[in-house]
Amino acid sequence: MEMFDITEKGRGRKVVVFGAPYDATTIYRRGSAQAPGAIRAASVSIETFSLRLHRTLSCLNLCDAGDLPLAELPPQEALQRVAETTRFILTEDGFPVMIGGEHTMSLGVVQALHERYPDLNVVIVDAHFDLRDEWEGAKLNHATWARRASEFLEPGSLHF
Repeated sequence: MEMFDITEKGRGRKVVVFGAPYDATTIYRRGSAQAPGAIRAASVSIETFSLRLHRTLSCLNLCDAGDLPLAELPPQEALQRVAETTRFILTEDGFPVMIGGEHTMSLGVVQALHERYPDLNVVIVDAHFDLRDEWEGAKLNHATWARRASEFLEPGSLHF
């Protein structure tokens, strides 16, 4: 199933959706690895027409690239796959949209975007800032990913 079940493709820059089904570093309440499939399933019930824009989502050049095979990978390797996928989409002049699993995978997207856009700003909309230096002895997990991003992003470029 593709996002929004759009069969007619629009024009312009390609929006490439890819799933990052991962929850290996989740400490509380696993299940986020099922999120990409659940998001796709729910997307077919969303109204695709915007009253504000007077357009439908079919005007987007939307491509669903499916899910990355991440489930059995250690966190660093899963992040590398997400970053590689994001880099590839960017080199093809695409606009990457990751739907995912846990927050940790966001770090891979941020790394790749920062390489391309050094003055990148990141807006995080979440109940938790994920700025811990480590959580339960691990420096890389869902509670630390924004802290890791702050180590290479310009000061003041993370917004909560």
